[in-house]
Amino acid sequence: MADNEKVIEEEFEALKHVYFDSKFDFTSTGSGQAELNGDWRIHAQYLNYEPIHDIYKINVVIPSQDQASVPKAWETGKRIPPSYHHFKDGSLCLGAPLGVKKRFREHPTLTGFFQNCFLPYLYQFSYKEKYGILPFGELSHGGRGILEDYFKEFGLDNERAVVQLIRMLAAGSYRGHKKCPCGSGRRLRDCHAEVLFTLQAVQTPDEFARDLVLIEDEIYTSRNHLTQLKRSDKITFAVSQYSSRPKK
Repeated sequence: MADNEKVIEEEFEALKHVYFDSKFDFTSTGSGQAELNGDWRIHAQYLNYEPIHDIYKINVVIPSQDQASVPKAWETGKRIPPSYHHFKDGSLCLGAPLGVKKRFREHPTLTGFFQNCFLPYLYQFSYKEKYGILPFGELSHGGRGILEDYFKEFGLDNERAVVQLIRMLAAGSYRGHKKCPCGSGRRLRDCHAEVLFTLQAVQTPDEFARDLVLIEDEIYTSRNHLTQLKRSDKITFAVSQYSSRPKK
């Protein structure tokens, strides 16, 4: 744990070097978790969109579990309204969970989190405030947004096929010799297997099960569509661990 705290402190120093015109305070809890508070001056430009120069009051919690855990961020200046992509605890929803984890894994450091996960969110909000548009588009909220992210990952727009692929990830039920649920007619090993293997390295089966629950609860309100898909005992158990709302 002490080694992890030392790594976090080193990453904080590297972050201050990158954002030298910002003011950050760093606090270690002594249990491996740490917090960063301060005023972050952002300077960013993406593609051919206008550059943004802005300042935000922020709080970032760096978890203690391991270096692969994604930090959580809050905007503490009460500038961003709660209706704009927040979680129930007030932290910022920086994107669909899978997409955020993938971006963070590319550079799993505090600076990497700021640059690849946090900065695009604030840039997008500032751009909307100034120019009235969202340059990156916008995912839907909740389960619908999670499903849209999986559409992009699998290159599909078939809800049933994508849900079946997520079920494989949640239950660990990959069978390469079976036909791919996407409808291509090819065996899974010759179709979406590579995508499945890539995603398996990003999330645990329980995390895929949690995504599935959110999709179920918010998209399939009648539940008829999903209940036609046979559940194994393993996926039923995994889903039950994350199902916090009464079934409809």
